[in-house]
This record gives sequence, C-alpha cells and structure tokens, in this order.
Amino acid sequence: MKRNSNLLTMLFVLGLFILASCAQAPDSDKAKVNEAKPVENKTKGVSSKAPGVNVQQINTKESSIGWIGTKPTGQHNGTFKLKSGKVSMKDDLLVGGEFIIDMNSISVDDLEGEMGANLRGHLISDDFFKIKTFPTGKFVITGLRVIKDADKDKTKFKGATHTVLGNLELLGVTKNIEFPARIFVSEKSFEAEADFNINRTDWGIIYGNDESLGDKFIRPEVNIKLNIKS
Repeated sequence: MKRNSNLLTMLFVLGLFILASCAQAPDSDKAKVNEAKPVENKTKGVSSKAPGVNVQQINTKESSIGWIGTKPTGQHNGTFKLKSGKVSMKDDLLVGGEFIIDMNSISVDDLEGEMGANLRGHLISDDFFKIKTFPTGKFVITGLRVIKDADKDKTKFKGATHTVLGNLELLGVTKNIEFPARIFVSEKSFEAEADFNINRTDWGIIYGNDESLGDKFIRPEVNIKLNIKS
C-alpha cells in the first residue's frame, strides 16, 4: 500500500512538472491585427502647431515594453526601451502619439551570464529582429475609443479605459493593431498600461514557429506589457 502511495505521489509530481514546463502564452487579450491605417485625429499625429494641442515628451527612462515568449519547455521574458516618444493632447484628451522603439535595447531578464547573452544575441540576429538592418521599431496611434461600462467585462485586462488603435512597424512591416489599455491623461502627465498578445509572424518573424520542431518549437504568440509615462 505504501509503495502504491509513493508511486502515486511521484506520478502526481511528474504531472505537475510536465504541466509547468508546457508553458503557454499568457492568458491576455489577443490584439486585433489589420492593414496599416491613416491617422484618424484632426491634429495630424503629434503636431505642436495644431491649435490647443499640448505635446508631452515620454520619459524613456521610466517607460518600458515587456515581452514574454514561450515554448514547450518553458518561457523567457525581458524588456525593450523606447528611444523616444511623444503624445499630443487637446482638452485633456489623448489625440495622438508616436513612439520609437530601440530594438537593440532588448533584454533577457530570466537568464544570467553566458546563457542570457547567447539568447539576446540570437534575438537581435537575422533569425528574429535583424537589428543591423532595422535598429528601431515604431508605433503611431491612429485612433482611440473609450471602453463603455457595458463592454468592460469583454476585456481580460481589468481596468482598461480605452481601446487603442495604432500602426506597429517592425522589420519594415507595418500592421495596425487594436488592444485595450488603461490610460490616464492630464495637462501635465500621461500614463498608459496594457497587456496583450500579438502573433510575431504577422511581421515576418517566423523562426521556430513550426510545431513539428517539438521541444525546439517557439510559439508565434508573444505577450506584450506596456508601461508608458511622460
């Protein structure tokens, strides 16, 4: 009886290990992806010449873009930094924004030493972000919708106040993405948070996305966490 009990315990622990190692992309909102769109606001992006428009520079040291990538045997996570960014507001309403992503700033936060350096080197190589050819990415806000109380339960990102639409450019490919975000604006400050998943293959980043690779398979879904402040 004791041997059976020990066997069951071992099987239970093994089962937990297998479940834990088969990491899935975080259970976040899936960004809607469409073809690139023109800017919808009347202030033409972030032009400071438009009447009544207040332009605020983003604090690049306090802002970050988090990422999580997963595979059958686990996951990795890190951040990107913004090279620059600015938002335009009119009457305390966000009406535009443009953000330049420093692709070479990518970090790998879950690995140290040589392993972390090797993964970072792979991510900036031509297999993934090709930073020698594409050192920056860009995100430009093309539209903004307030999330009504009746629709708040439809988003997994709790506390979301707006649906953001914007053109995301990576590796020379521009797609319009749509995702929920929590946004606070005033005459002197801007703060935004978001948590959503995108499919990297929409931007031509296809390395390792074939499931037949088994343990070497890298899921195309990537989790993005935004923390942007002025």
